[in-house]
Amino acid sequence: TKCTCSLAILLALTSGLTGCAEKPTENLSETDLQKDSLVEDQNDEPANSSPQEDQASLPPYLPINPDTVAENNAGDFTYEEYDNGESIAITGYTGTSAQVKIPSQIDGKEVVCISEEAFRGNDIVTYVYIPDSVVQLEKSIFLNCSNLEEVRIPPVSKIPYGFMAKCTSLKYLEIPEGCEAIGEGDGTGSFSECKSLTDVKFPSTLQYIHANSFSECS
Repeated sequence: TKCTCSLAILLALTSGLTGCAEKPTENLSETDLQKDSLVEDQNDEPANSSPQEDQASLPPYLPINPDTVAENNAGDFTYEEYDNGESIAITGYTGTSAQVKIPSQIDGKEVVCISEEAFRGNDIVTYVYIPDSVVQLEKSIFLNCSNLEEVRIPPVSKIPYGFMAKCTSLKYLEIPEGCEAIGEGDGTGSFSECKSLTDVKFPSTLQYIHANSFSECS
């Protein structure tokens, strides 16, 4: 009868669907098994996991207390008279200390300037303290100082371009109050390629940051 035929067809369809649902894993190809495993692994991942969260979990860098660093002797630096002989400009560092504290006076005259490329390429220093007597920072002072982690910057009005570029170990940066501009002029960004930099504090007085000042700070 028509009812008997319909029932037989329905049973056949149900049996076929059940067979599909219960496909044994031994008949799956190796590629199919790999796909199934990949889907399971993806489903096991936390829903809220992200690279940003992993980076945010890094411990904060603790700035060095300047009081724990001994002031260097004048003999650790090369320097010259500045401003018609009334003050001193540091032109280089010849010492061996990894932590450097520049004196505010040499030969009875105030140290007011750190000259262009004074520490460039130094792979010894890890910390440099620049005293408040310094009012002039020239370009590329710490360019490519590969082990430098922190510099105490005095309250200057401008940070020159190339100032700490390619300091790949630089971790902490505090721009002082009174600073109005970072990276004025053309040239390498003031802090470009500082790939370990994670903490930067900007002052309320800041008005200008050059476009490439922090380029390639990953």
